[in-house]
Amino acid sequence: MKNIEIRSLSLKTRIGLCIAFLILLVIGILSAAAHHEFKESLLSHLDYRLRSDVDVIREILRTDHFHTEEAKREIQAILMLSRGTWRLGHRIWIEGDDSTEMQNNDLVDLAAFVKNPAEKPPDLDSFRFLNIDRGKIRGRLIWAQCSIPGISPRENLIVNIAIAMSSAHAYHEIGEFARVLLITGGILFAVSIAMILGIFKWGFIPIGVLTERMNKISDKNLDSVSYEFPPMPRELLPFVKSWEEMIKKLAHAVNEQKRFTSDASHELRTPIALLKSTLQLAQAQERSPTFYKKMIDHALEDLERLNHLIQQMLTLTRLGISQPTWDRETIQMKDLMLDIAEQYTPFLEERGFHLVCSASPAVLQANPLQIRQLITNLIDNAAQYAPSQSTITVNMENDSNNLKITVHDTGGSIPPEECSLIFQRFYRVQKARDRHSGGAGLGLAIAREIAVLHGGDITVRSNLLEGTLFTIVLPLAKE
Repeated sequence: MKNIEIRSLSLKTRIGLCIAFLILLVIGILSAAAHHEFKESLLSHLDYRLRSDVDVIREILRTDHFHTEEAKREIQAILMLSRGTWRLGHRIWIEGDDSTEMQNNDLVDLAAFVKNPAEKPPDLDSFRFLNIDRGKIRGRLIWAQCSIPGISPRENLIVNIAIAMSSAHAYHEIGEFARVLLITGGILFAVSIAMILGIFKWGFIPIGVLTERMNKISDKNLDSVSYEFPPMPRELLPFVKSWEEMIKKLAHAVNEQKRFTSDASHELRTPIALLKSTLQLAQAQERSPTFYKKMIDHALEDLERLNHLIQQMLTLTRLGISQPTWDRETIQMKDLMLDIAEQYTPFLEERGFHLVCSASPAVLQANPLQIRQLITNLIDNAAQYAPSQSTITVNMENDSNNLKITVHDTGGSIPPEECSLIFQRFYRVQKARDRHSGGAGLGLAIAREIAVLHGGDITVRSNLLEGTLFTIVLPLAKE
């Protein structure tokens, strides 16, 4: 069964969906509010017309008696002004005397409607609005009660006025308005989505340029990558800067790897070739035991050189992947320096050197084996290049923050243009590379890696008068 790859939505799609939802929500809210206001306006206008008619009829009845022909003509004239599809009917009667009613129930039986027990009559001199829903007929009814003078001066009559008006036209207009809102909202939404897509296309141009540039990068053209870009938004500038730094670091790492591979292959090839030639020479013809012993000694010397080179390369590899807190311990540097001096004094005296060491109390939080190798590599380097019978001085001093260790020899000189190069892997001031030319050029590189790994640094100063002085600076342990 094939695995189905589930792809997450792109950032552009997510932002677009969020904006589209917000636009749809805003359009929906505004349309609902407009629809509600339009509906309320039409229905309020309908209620206003009904109330106006009631007020006019009430004033006529209070002025003229209910039974007079003049009052009836005036009322009929008012009610006839708005007959047609709007007027559903009317009914005017005296409370308790239905025989006196005036009515015209063209479409709705108002008598049955107002006599419904569920419909309570309005208060005296007040009115009520009721909704009419009889199948296809929808309307609005106003029912008012008012007190008018009777025939005798002391007699007051209660008159009911009921006028019904169709609301079909109002609801038709409301439906038309809803359709207009729907069409307008759809067009507005479509235009907004098109504008969003255009803005996205324009806004993501810098990312597209950066992506295209990144897709063209390989290990073969890291050094020729162009860091010139069109104007970038401020939000992308930190990313672009980080990208540039990353590419530069990768280019440096790839170049270092290529150089390391090239130099390592050359350094490994030399002792292997020497070992092979030694063994071939011993195999060429019968020799004396003394000759064979000499050839074996040379072969063992080449093997030792090869083993030392491999160990140094492994050390550099381990240092490259070490963490800053790798096997840290509290080190009493004075004891460590005195122990190194005691260990190296016989070895150096045997080779004709005099070692002078001065140490002061200091505490480091570091890896003891690495710190020992850092110092001994500098002493080995001094013994390798200093003239015989010279003095090698190791001095230590410290302030409130840092420990400074110097290794000084009085002989030899490093050209100024090469002082910054001697800490590179496989770099040697002496270019001859026979079996007697010394190390492989990794000792100082290892020393530099150890110093940097512990938050410090190492520098060199050299001239013909003073000799060569290596200075190590390491941070002291915090209390």
